[in-house]
Amino acid sequence: MRRRTSLSVSVASVAALLVAGLTGCQKPADPAPVAPLPPAVVEPAKVDLAAIRAEYAKVDATVKVGLVGEVASAEKTLLVTELTDADLALGDVVTIANAQGEKIADGKVTLRGLKSGVGVSYENATREPAAGDIVVRFAQ
Repeated sequence: MRRRTSLSVSVASVAALLVAGLTGCQKPADPAPVAPLPPAVVEPAKVDLAAIRAEYAKVDATVKVGLVGEVASAEKTLLVTELTDADLALGDVVTIANAQGEKIADGKVTLRGLKSGVGVSYENATREPAAGDIVVRFAQ
């Protein structure tokens, strides 16, 4: 009787190995493709320009503060809105900062006569300026 139990265990083991050998290791099915995410929409920073201008005016009444409107990163230029040709002259040096007043880049007025603002080229950027950042011209 004992021999028969061993034989049935052996036959069961061989059968299991044969089944495993015939089916092999199955590769799991590839997951369904996932559609790429749409590009992030960068919203201009929400700034209270009047409050920022008031804070700067406490230190220097002649300071001019505008907003970055559009940025052409490849050309290192941007459009300053909320200021006009009367506020900035060609060659004026400006500071580009975030809404908290932390400097982002140095800039220089390079284009005037635009309906929507004033053109500025920038350099020494710690990050690319973005719509909603501020542009400050201190007294010369």
